[in-house]
Amino acid sequence: MEFNPMKTIAIIAPGYGASPRTVTEAKALLKRHDFAVRLPDDFLGDHPLHSHHDDARTEHLTEALQNPDIDAIWAFKGGYGSAKIIPALQKMQPPPKPKPLIGFSDVTSLHLYFNQHWHWPTIHAPVLWQLVRNKVSDDSINAVFDYLNTGNLPRHPLTPLNKTAQNTATITATITGGNLKLLQCSIGTAWQLEAAGKILCIEDVDEKPYQIDRMLLHLQQSGRLASAHAIIFGTFHDAETSQHSEEVTAILQHFADNSAVPVFIAASFGHGRKNLPIRLGSDYTIRHDGQNYSLCPA
Repeated sequence: MEFNPMKTIAIIAPGYGASPRTVTEAKALLKRHDFAVRLPDDFLGDHPLHSHHDDARTEHLTEALQNPDIDAIWAFKGGYGSAKIIPALQKMQPPPKPKPLIGFSDVTSLHLYFNQHWHWPTIHAPVLWQLVRNKVSDDSINAVFDYLNTGNLPRHPLTPLNKTAQNTATITATITGGNLKLLQCSIGTAWQLEAAGKILCIEDVDEKPYQIDRMLLHLQQSGRLASAHAIIFGTFHDAETSQHSEEVTAILQHFADNSAVPVFIAASFGHGRKNLPIRLGSDYTIRHDGQNYSLCPA
């Protein structure tokens, strides 16, 4: 299928906001890369938690979804608040023109809804605030722009964490997932994680080791993980040290050792400086070439 470059980007802030100066810098960054930018006049409001009140944030996303001239939607920041928009999405019919939503972290709730209810692929990738604040690597930024211009997506090197993964030759399935805290919060909602028969990617930041263990336990006991084809852990960085703690490493390994599902780990996505894009809701393949494992678009 012929790929059409995505040249008009709508910026939304479904969770946290930031300073007007940072928003201006994000808009200028996109323009320097030859993208047209659509930004609501009332982008930032006076809500104590979020970038704006729920009705305004909902309207911004709805307008971006329904405007046929917009090719992609890029979240400005994560934080908290995206899930409050979902009740309005439930009342909408999917717009006729699918367009990728770009972001991660709190945006996980919207990724799950679009992937599972509208069957739209979305892009797990850095939010715009990170680009202008120099929070992510150049190769992560370039990979997102490359996707928007060419449709190409990078491979993710993997390391197997259990014997089931070591004995895996090839797995091809739809990929889903995102932030661990949001995946846990999805249970019992309209956007509840559906991982059966899929490759599930999981990452998080600034969670204490016992909290990570507890969230994984909850997902296991809820039955959300048992039928996944594979699980891939991304980074679980501490924001101050920018690395896994020994306790987190041990928790992920313990989880893998006690899982019947192939479990891998990757350093290429999450809240660290490297956060290469993944096209959620589309097919990916885990490959073993005899020496190395990798995750690639199918």
